[in-house]
Amino acid sequence: MKEILQGWAAESGFTVLYACESGSRAWDMASPDSDYDVRFLYVRPPAWYLSVRKRPDTLIRMEGEQLDFAGWDLRKALGLLGKSNANLFEWLRSPVVYADQPGFKAALQRLSRHFFSTRAVAHHYLGIATGAQAEAEAGQRSLKKYLYILRPLLAADYTLRHLAPPPIELPVLLAEWPGPDEIKTKIESLRQQKLAQAEKAAIAADPDLEAYIAEALPRLRAQASGHPAHRGNLDELDAFFQEWLYRFAP
Repeated sequence: MKEILQGWAAESGFTVLYACESGSRAWDMASPDSDYDVRFLYVRPPAWYLSVRKRPDTLIRMEGEQLDFAGWDLRKALGLLGKSNANLFEWLRSPVVYADQPGFKAALQRLSRHFFSTRAVAHHYLGIATGAQAEAEAGQRSLKKYLYILRPLLAADYTLRHLAPPPIELPVLLAEWPGPDEIKTKIESLRQQKLAQAEKAAIAADPDLEAYIAEALPRLRAQASGHPAHRGNLDELDAFFQEWLYRFAP
């Protein structure tokens, strides 16, 4: 992964600051045929940002059928951090890191604490769970969709209990969750099945899991809405951008 990113950066004139695995492989629930979802942050030369034109701030590339690369310009990423973007918090907690310029990840993690919003992050996860729930067929689930409902619910629950970004690995969320053991066992069984089967393998809906989903979604949504919105000091984002732009710009 690192070699692909380095070659792309050299060809296109950007510097990778940080790269990690996202998605099911980072969540420890990947099927044998799951894609690799590589996510990264980058900077361009300073002159790139001195333009009256709106410049692209996202890079996307597929390598073969399973390597999915997507990157955010640092300025875009910091703008989203100012809104407590949950994806960025996840990337910073990935257990698989492909690239990290000296000190960058640690510095961004420190900065991110000033912009974390319990309300925004919990609603992000609940939105994912709600969307996956709406897509599922009545009476039947794919393993992928089931876990794309359940993992976000556990992540939202963690966020609301700890007032902090959640761990991203499903086994860690399960181990920490104070819910019923029988529900934990059933979720872990789904994870084990997904590790061994194709992404779209279908299973019958489980009444106990369906009951948990139906109860948890409105309860957690109400809890999230009870938290105030939070915005950090945007001057800190400007200072961080300028520091790392001039330190590592190509």
